[in-house]
Amino acid sequence: MKKAEELVSEMWFCDPSTHLFTEIRIVRKSLQPKTLGIYGSRLDSANLKLRYAAEHHLRLLSILKGLEIGEFIYFADEDRLAAHASLEADLVFLRASIDLVASAWWAYHTDTTNVDSINVVLKKIEKGIPWIEELTDASQIYWNSLAKMHRSDQFNWLSALVGSYRGQSLRDMALHRTALEIDPIIDDRDRGLFSLTLDAESKGPAIDWLNTIFSEAGELIQRMHDDILIAEEKFY
Repeated sequence: MKKAEELVSEMWFCDPSTHLFTEIRIVRKSLQPKTLGIYGSRLDSANLKLRYAAEHHLRLLSILKGLEIGEFIYFADEDRLAAHASLEADLVFLRASIDLVASAWWAYHTDTTNVDSINVVLKKIEKGIPWIEELTDASQIYWNSLAKMHRSDQFNWLSALVGSYRGQSLRDMALHRTALEIDPIIDDRDRGLFSLTLDAESKGPAIDWLNTIFSEAGELIQRMHDDILIAEEKFY
């Protein structure tokens, strides 16, 4: 998947050729009209939502990097407001992008429209879906690893966006429970940096975690894109 900077290029909206899913937007596989319509609309929406996420991701990094320049960080109210607004928007739009592509991915492979989130996809994979064997070996390994990560109690990039069987994601917390927290701290080298509250028991370097979450989410979206692209080869 393209880097965040490429996702917000000035031609992203007026040039149809920049659609992120051009290669799989039109498919040769025979699908029901309803499925085909939902498949296309999900990809069109994901094309926008992922760019919204990138816009807020870059804004947030700009604020944090601009302030991480010395021992003491003065986190003014104006910067705090902008940072937290972009943080929550970044996670919400990133998760929405994944859900939309996951819905299209499932619709393509099953010719059904009853799945609308990555959570449901992962739970179905954990229970076992016979057609997953139609995917490449590399893709099967990836999906099984992702399902295992989803079951883990340890905080990871997936739990930040999707949650796990036992806990809510940062995205869910932002939408339904509380405000997420970014705060300045001083590390053991007397350097000022920002920490992100990950869950009730842990915090981590904000910029590192934000970049990891965005990058891994992009890889997941790319995986679903490539699964469809490879599956289409048999119809040519």
